[in-house]
Amino acid sequence: RITVPITDCSYLVQPQDLSSGGFALKGGRLDYLNQRSAASIVYQIRSHAINLFIFPSNEEDLDTPLIFQNKGYNIIKWVSNGLEYCAISDLNLSELELFAQLYRKENA
Repeated sequence: RITVPITDCSYLVQPQDLSSGGFALKGGRLDYLNQRSAASIVYQIRSHAINLFIFPSNEEDLDTPLIFQNKGYNIIKWVSNGLEYCAISDLNLSELELFAQLYRKENA
């Protein structure tokens, strides 16, 4: 596992190796989403980038991820152990769901 220490975040992010599922880890960075710091991990499959935003959350764990579409992008959101995860990509929904499933399994 790779630990990405992000100095402006109060938590450590553990990017998962999902290369066996075809999702290559490309990098990570600190971003801002809805006026709060978010760790961002970037994966790629073929020509599609997947941005996985992770930030602290007070929400209850979501056993079933929520799915949204906005302006041609698919978005999958889940909450686990005090962290909110948002996977965003122009990748087709079934493959993005597979990505989220693999990440959740590896992160359990």
